[in-house]
Amino acid sequence: MVEAVTSPASTTSKKRTLVGVVVSDVNDKTIIVSVERRAPHRLYRKVITKTNRYHAHDEQNQATLGDIVRIIESRPMSRLKRWALVEILVGRDVAEVEATDLDSSFVDEVQRSAARASAENQTDTEDQLSDPAEDQSEGKEEDLS
Repeated sequence: MVEAVTSPASTTSKKRTLVGVVVSDVNDKTIIVSVERRAPHRLYRKVITKTNRYHAHDEQNQATLGDIVRIIESRPMSRLKRWALVEILVGRDVAEVEATDLDSSFVDEVQRSAARASAENQTDTEDQLSDPAEDQSEGKEEDLS
């Protein structure tokens, strides 16, 4: 009698895996992954890009917008979620900006321009409030003549 020896390497999963870009991470524990595939058109043979969006389960909310991730088929978790996050292949690049000291003259100039703009807005609104009353009284006098 021959016994089959199974090793972890020989048991491969029959679940599909896809690689795509996270296009939304707004929902809790859910990401939306955009997967692009290139295929020739069936009649014209021109290579076209087709995009599918998959809702995937992200238990720890690890993935963020712009990450390149690998997802795998899983059991249905909701109406749309049939995929689960396996790993984040490439995290998005976030620029690190150093804080710089602002020139005090620049700060003063911005404050003056903001004060000037608010003063102009106040005078404009006062003019608009007073003008319609004068226009209506002038219009009535012309109608009576």
